[in-house]
Amino acid sequence: MPIRKDITGQRFGRLVAESFAYKKKAKTYWYCKCDCGNRKAIRTENLNKGCTQSCGCLAFLAIGEKRNRLTLKALAGKNRRGLSLGLFDCDCGKAATTLIAEVKSGHTKSCGCLGAAPIIDKTTLRKCLRCKQDKPVIGNFYKRKDKPTYRYTCNECRSNDPYEKLKRRIGTLKKYDLTPAQYAERYNAQNGNCDICGKHRKCLAVDHCHVTGVIRALLCLKCNTAIGMLNDDPAILEKAIVYLNLYRSLAPWLLILKEPLFPK
Repeated sequence: MPIRKDITGQRFGRLVAESFAYKKKAKTYWYCKCDCGNRKAIRTENLNKGCTQSCGCLAFLAIGEKRNRLTLKALAGKNRRGLSLGLFDCDCGKAATTLIAEVKSGHTKSCGCLGAAPIIDKTTLRKCLRCKQDKPVIGNFYKRKDKPTYRYTCNECRSNDPYEKLKRRIGTLKKYDLTPAQYAERYNAQNGNCDICGKHRKCLAVDHCHVTGVIRALLCLKCNTAIGMLNDDPAILEKAIVYLNLYRSLAPWLLILKEPLFPK
């Protein structure tokens, strides 16, 4: 009684079925010869579906074979998962060690030079996305903080766009869980004046306690920076007041003597 289909002599990719091998867990296996010369037992189901088309040589590259920008120079053993590594020479001149299967499939195309940031000097030009003018990158485009690249909108267009200013303002308010409406309410309550010096400003900074995180008031940039540099410590502020009052009282005598208080 026939228990299997005879596939002797049939070709499946690089494999040619030679003879029946064995049966394991209701699955039949056939000895197949690969075009590379290797002989291996392959499951019949994988042959018919096209899942297996070689003895495994398709996943490897020959020494000197080139894929994209990488040329295989030598084998470099295997990684912890048992996958084969290769030493490749890139077209940029650098050497890289990576998985041979990744290079074979095309997932890895270079040593990393394809994804590196381009070299930008004073002669490099870039077209602005808004004004459509070609301008030198250095001096006309902001450099990103999180990436070593430059923006695609020139500084002039960004400074003249009110939406950009509003977007930066909203990004700052998010740190303090404030909405633009809440900020406007606080600004109007102070009549646009700094809560310390009383000067009117179009934009006031949000002052908060660095210990509790509670928002205190809106201050101008100078006052907010001053109390921050003094660590929000009233004792240091009092010493600063005494220091300024002392030297303010000595100022007329210093003008009369025309000599510094502490000569070199």
